[in-house]
Amino acid sequence: MNAEPGRPEGESIPVNDIWLSVPLLIIGFFGTRPAGQNQELSRYADHLALALVTLAALSLVLRRRRPEATLAVCGAALAIYLALGYPFGPILFTAPFAVYAVASRRPLRRSIVDASIFYVVTLAAVMVRFV
Repeated sequence: MNAEPGRPEGESIPVNDIWLSVPLLIIGFFGTRPAGQNQELSRYADHLALALVTLAALSLVLRRRRPEATLAVCGAALAIYLALGYPFGPILFTAPFAVYAVASRRPLRRSIVDASIFYVVTLAAVMVRFV
């Protein structure tokens, strides 16, 4: 059974879908720790922080095929990252791309609902770190 109509089973991910994730991943790896240097209330960006940055960036590879899954995975990684108190940094660059993936490929109402859930979860994660 094909995962997607009109797409042969086992077909690889197009290179164009990977190119967005690569720069965000590189920026995330090299920018996360420096981002926290002037954020006194943030936690040191350890291996878990970098794993969450990686997950958020790599989730964008599926943004055209599975926009809702991309938004959910990116949102979960971002929410966990923020709730654990890691510094505000390059991981935040992944959010607009995940939201845009849903907004550009789904009906308006569905996009608004999905983006609103993403926003509320992210906001709740930020609030948790300051309580």
